[in-house]
Amino acid sequence: MYFDLQPKNRRADLYDFENQLGQLLELLRGPRARVPLITVIGSRRTGKTSLVKTALTESGLPHLTLNGMAFAEVPVIKKRSLLLSLERELNETIEREKGWGKKLLGVLDGIRWLKVNSKPPFVHFEWKRPKDVDLIDLAYSFNRLARESRTKFILVLDEAQEFRRLVGYSLQKLMAHIYDNVEGIQMIVTGSQVGFLHDFLGVDDSESPLYGRGTADIQVPRITRDLAADFLEKGFKQTKIEPDADVINHAIEKLDGIIGWLTFFGAKSVERGSATEEELDEAIKRGSELAIKELKNFLMIRRQASGRYVQILRSARSRHAASWTNLKEDLELQEKKHIANNVFSDLVENLVKSNFLQRNENSTYSIADPLLAHGLRRGYVKLF
Repeated sequence: MYFDLQPKNRRADLYDFENQLGQLLELLRGPRARVPLITVIGSRRTGKTSLVKTALTESGLPHLTLNGMAFAEVPVIKKRSLLLSLERELNETIEREKGWGKKLLGVLDGIRWLKVNSKPPFVHFEWKRPKDVDLIDLAYSFNRLARESRTKFILVLDEAQEFRRLVGYSLQKLMAHIYDNVEGIQMIVTGSQVGFLHDFLGVDDSESPLYGRGTADIQVPRITRDLAADFLEKGFKQTKIEPDADVINHAIEKLDGIIGWLTFFGAKSVERGSATEEELDEAIKRGSELAIKELKNFLMIRRQASGRYVQILRSARSRHAASWTNLKEDLELQEKKHIANNVFSDLVENLVKSNFLQRNENSTYSIADPLLAHGLRRGYVKLF
């Protein structure tokens, strides 16, 4: 069903990703040595996770996903928290994957800091200090599974930019070691905060462990207005709901080709049994609250400058397409003082990297998400 809010894992439920799905499947089915690291990049709610899940389902390859969004509200990620999340993901994977899950359990047996059980929880990390745990042991166990199954193992870091706040452990060093030495593991990283994902990987940063490593990049764009109309038409046909044509047009106009928001509207309509302006307004209101919550997570770890970030976004929203100078003048007017150019540039760049603000072709700036703009207009965001 198109309007299912859970990430899709079947081609039949995935809309208009034939090109990207074909690219990803080709990379997964091809030699690992050709592309050890794949990036799947796109704005929030464009369907990256659904694309990856569907490709993994169709490929049949053994895999493990570590979701960075589990740490979205955490200012600092400690190694202990990472290990607990990894332990949980391993147990859920072994229980869910009835085929290769038990094989995975078999190759994990023998890791000195990991206890294996025949019943859930299948694995339990045992350590006196988190630094005693070396995740390269897990990587070589995954590699063993791939070798024994004559296939490869896929390690997925979903919304990987969140791991840039990890302290006490370098995922980049682990990834570089896997890239160079562990031939049975292929890695996929996804990210909606494209600039911060680039910073996390550091493939162009000479001081990063991943410096100089090549990646295969798959872009997941917003869909066009025509495709948005087709998506809603087909989705509502699946639900036996017949919306008014004006409601469809308004949804396309207000949700701007973001398939996650279109799905959210469809799901709200299914929940209520009709698709009217009332359901659309409710979806916009609830969606705006979610978008603002994501902004608050961003601001939570930048409390000192949170007021400045919000003012820049409000200026961009009110002006629709604002120049760098316009945004700076608005902030200086609000604070009644001069702000150094380099300080202001850093503020704007952080908003662009996080994909809250988008830089347009004519060098103006606008809000990237229409429902974030709606939430700002309604005053949903409160400063700390």
